[in-house]
Amino acid sequence: ISAHPGLKKIIAPSAYLYLYGYLPGIYGNQGLKLTALGNLRLSGATPLISGTNTLPRGFSSGESMTSWASAQSYGIRLTADYAMPFPMGDFHIGNLFYVTRGIVTPHFDYSFIGDAQLLSAGASLEVEFGNFIGLQFPATIGVTYSYNAGPSYRSLEMLGISPGRHFIGPTFSIDF
Repeated sequence: ISAHPGLKKIIAPSAYLYLYGYLPGIYGNQGLKLTALGNLRLSGATPLISGTNTLPRGFSSGESMTSWASAQSYGIRLTADYAMPFPMGDFHIGNLFYVTRGIVTPHFDYSFIGDAQLLSAGASLEVEFGNFIGLQFPATIGVTYSYNAGPSYRSLEMLGISPGRHFIGPTFSIDF
């Protein structure tokens, strides 16, 4: 639950639930991650809206899309990611960088946001480091692509808030 005590008339409280699970892949080093995320606004419209982003990955880049989705009373996002690591050899640059492997991850997202249904499908290509700029923590850097669509895509396009059919962006993560 997300709430701002004393500010209920300015920022609507909301509740969210996040579930995830993993299934083994075709090969031992592969795997399927399934997630479900639900967000529900607990009171009426307020000037500021807080909540969890339930947009499909390719849609979340547009500010107008994020504002539209936050204004809806609920959102549900279902995702599937299939990680396929591949070896890249023993590659390092001194003590600064040590590459452990590459990872290709096809992904699919489907969202129900208010009365709208949106989806995105694509893939990420990332390089995983065992040592990144001298930090001894696993890190990944890469690029992701998503194709945006869905039964409600045309409706959003007519409102002028659709981010376009194709999204390409950077990915970066570090685990401490």
